[in-house]
Amino acid sequence: MAKVSDAFALDIALQPKQEQLLRLMRATGPKVATWIGFGGARGGAKTGGIRRVMLQCLFENPGTVGFIMRRNLGDIKETFLKKFAIEFPQIQKYYHHSDQEYRLPNESRLAFKYGDTYKDIEQVARGP
Repeated sequence: MAKVSDAFALDIALQPKQEQLLRLMRATGPKVATWIGFGGARGGAKTGGIRRVMLQCLFENPGTVGFIMRRNLGDIKETFLKKFAIEFPQIQKYYHHSDQEYRLPNESRLAFKYGDTYKDIEQVARGP
């Protein structure tokens, strides 16, 4: 259960491999992996795991920013935005279409970025 306050909580259910990913994301210390590979068969709940683990991490760490990158906006809409609307309808009021991001009640943000080439991705990753 990801709880922001008594008034706002999400029930985020994870499969065992998704729990493992969450543990890796929570890990701290000098010998912690900074690159995590998460693969498997088609339909293996990888994208769903990313959605759920990202939300869990953002709720556990108020005021943080996470971003999810895909190759194009269509991929973002199909694999993330439509699925978030189905799985977590209570966060839809926090979505800002103009910035393509959720601004969560604990001041964390989940932004969606896209880039077709490595150079595009580098540009997005640098900021603003």
